[in-house]
Amino acid sequence: MLDNFEEFEQKNPLVRFSWYLNGRIFVLNQLSSEIIENLNKAWPGKGLCVEFLQKAESQLWFWTLGAYEMIRTMDQAKTCFSCRLHPQLLAVKNRLSTARMPAAKMEVRSKKTPIASDRSPCDFDNQNRDLLIGDPENPVSGRDVLKEFSQFISSIRLEDILKRHEDSYC
Repeated sequence: MLDNFEEFEQKNPLVRFSWYLNGRIFVLNQLSSEIIENLNKAWPGKGLCVEFLQKAESQLWFWTLGAYEMIRTMDQAKTCFSCRLHPQLLAVKNRLSTARMPAAKMEVRSKKTPIASDRSPCDFDNQNRDLLIGDPENPVSGRDVLKEFSQFISSIRLEDILKRHEDSYC
């Protein structure tokens, strides 16, 4: 339990930018934990439990859409953040975009090239107990995307927040 608002703000620096976005990040982090749990259950040892794999894939699809939108919002308002975060923010946005574009728009990122619509929504990596998402010709690790997002969000410090989201429109 947090004793005061300052402690809460230290642990949740994004509230200085946006209470709404901070809340959505909390939801994304909870969903990320469920995805990892379902991936771990999908490979209980030998074999594959398709039920958990399907659940992880569906959750990862929604997570990718939501995470991209939150990062896109932050990037659009990057004047609200310290220069230290700008390169990381862009890197996370690009990585999420690589996973999101084939799933959301059914096209290759930055190209007007379609992704086949008779494909599986993802592939999987048995050895690493992972989903491979994005462009089927150049997939990315679902676990890695979740980890990179989490690492970026947890790297944000209170001093990185320079102003509120609303102030980026001034």
